[in-house]
Amino acid sequence: MDKNRLNELVSIFEQSQYFSNIGSWEINLVTKELYWSDNIFRMLGFSVGEVEPTYERFIESVHPDDLSFTEEAIAKCITDGHPYDIRHRIIRKDKKIVWFRDRGNVVLDKNENPPRLLGTAQDITHEVELEKKNEDLLIELQQALSEVKVLQGIIPICSYCHEIRDDKGAWEQMEAYISRHSEAEFSHSICPKCLPNVRKEIADMKARKG
Repeated sequence: MDKNRLNELVSIFEQSQYFSNIGSWEINLVTKELYWSDNIFRMLGFSVGEVEPTYERFIESVHPDDLSFTEEAIAKCITDGHPYDIRHRIIRKDKKIVWFRDRGNVVLDKNENPPRLLGTAQDITHEVELEKKNEDLLIELQQALSEVKVLQGIIPICSYCHEIRDDKGAWEQMEAYISRHSEAEFSHSICPKCLPNVRKEIADMKARKG
């Protein structure tokens, strides 16, 4: 493969990482040298090559509340040789808090020593925010459902007085029936359509008393 083609493939690789909010890293467990792909710098809020990649610099960027289990996952991976896949918060250079999905695994050499740890980090802030919104909506829906009783089926109602017959055959006022079968409360008033009739009835009553 010629040099131009190799550079082209590297460029395609870097662009694909940029558009997918993902970066790759590699640490030599003997020399402690750390490599970051260009997008790791960007995801941490740095310009490419602005700082020297070090494990200590990465650990300093991890949110304090997530630091313990993040370090435990990495240490266990190095000790036991099992890959890890965790989610944790990162404090960027600009102090903005973002969410990373961090995955890593040990690469053994011929002597089965763990000289390298390879992994990827992906900014999943948008996905985490959507999950939180969905959880909040679900809680809100569950609370609403717990406060509502639903009237279902055919309700027998008198065409004249509008009383409702219950399942035991007794008739009761519509307000009483609905209150008993739901969480609704009634506040009585007079609509504009009925107001003239009510005024006329009041006037007639006064005239009779007079």
